[in-house]
Amino acid sequence: MAWNSKLLLNFSLIFCVLTAFSVHGAENRIVLEGITIQPPVGEAWKVIYRGSDIMRWEKAGPWEGERYSAQVLVFAMGPVSKNEFISKMKEFVQKDFPSPGMVLKDLEFRDNADRQYPCLSFNSLEKEKLKKNSDPMKPRFLLGEYLYCLHPKKEMTGFAAIYMFDGENPGAGFKATAKRFIDGIQAFP
Repeated sequence: MAWNSKLLLNFSLIFCVLTAFSVHGAENRIVLEGITIQPPVGEAWKVIYRGSDIMRWEKAGPWEGERYSAQVLVFAMGPVSKNEFISKMKEFVQKDFPSPGMVLKDLEFRDNADRQYPCLSFNSLEKEKLKKNSDPMKPRFLLGEYLYCLHPKKEMTGFAAIYMFDGENPGAGFKATAKRFIDGIQAFP
């Protein structure tokens, strides 16, 4: 009897591992210019663009006019050292924000020591500038999580993973969902 319960437990564990692999496993991965991509997890995501160096998904937010977007892009750049890459990306980001019609509320850079290649990650929060007819009780926000990395195998190449929300309220799970998407983007050295 003890042998059967151990066997049943082992089969249960194997089933759980196989189920987890099928949901989050390698068969869902996409390769783009040497970058492996785990697409956004969840229902209603649609691929809205796929090119040789970019892939973008979108889905509707909980309210009319709101949307989530996720994208991965590969870009060319001049020769840079690891330190130069981080400083050039910070410079680029600081010039690029805020978006047109928005006010930058927060821009926070983070170290990315968990990757084996130089990366800069940051998040941003932008709020729409109020116009004459705007409803101050329904502000529009752009909330983003970003990762910019120097490709470990392709010289003079970088890549980015971006997860954004455009609307009034992204919901409580935004940061965790964004992190899961960005963690699923990898270039293997």
